[in-house]
Amino acid sequence: MRVKMTESAKSRRARALQREGLGIIETVLGRGERPIIGLYLYTAVGKMLEGIRRSSKYRKIRPHLIGTPAILLVRPRISQSELAGFLGCGRATAGKQVSACVRDGWVKRTRSMTDRRMYVLELTALGRSKLEEVSEVIDEHESLMLDGFSSGDRAALRALLSKFIVG
Repeated sequence: MRVKMTESAKSRRARALQREGLGIIETVLGRGERPIIGLYLYTAVGKMLEGIRRSSKYRKIRPHLIGTPAILLVRPRISQSELAGFLGCGRATAGKQVSACVRDGWVKRTRSMTDRRMYVLELTALGRSKLEEVSEVIDEHESLMLDGFSSGDRAALRALLSKFIVG
């Protein structure tokens, strides 16, 4: 007779398998001598994205929705090139994010008064309200994803990731 596993038992089993899989990959690729940090970073990003895809509410957490409006709230009337610098991405990537924000009515793009070849970006009222809305969703998502992490753990993880990203 086959016994059905509870959801928590399935979850524990899935975590145990993944932990073992990560250990195997790290042992083989690191030759048992060094940790493979990129493996863990890549897997962590995958887990965060999986959590976002799991619920339509969390799908609001998209780079243009959180990065572009947040920066424009504090730095209004900047150029797309300046925005790319703040986001840490290329101008083409920033351009895609800006286009999506403009299309959705969150950002307004107008010609610069000082340089007619350049556009400046401003957050709209709708963009401000969407920023507030997504902020609440992010809090909830992070609580779910980082359940079991103390505030000290979260601060340490943030500090290490920040050091990795910007030095």
